[in-house]
Amino acid sequence: MRTEQDDSDHAQAIVFVTEFERIADVLVADLENPRTPAKQLPGLRDELYQVRAQIRRLEDEYGLRNSVRERG
Repeated sequence: MRTEQDDSDHAQAIVFVTEFERIADVLVADLENPRTPAKQLPGLRDELYQVRAQIRRLEDEYGLRNSVRERG
């Protein structure tokens, strides 16, 4: 049975996933931008990997894989 705290935690996780997805979108855009200096690419890839890992952890922990994607 879910508690009010569980619902609050779930809602906060959705917000975090949404924000992390926005960050990932910016990182992908930077990686695909031909003007991004080659020296920055490894750091951007590492950061993108970390952001995506955090998204997966939150989705797994709070069962968000379907609910976040359905919101669009």
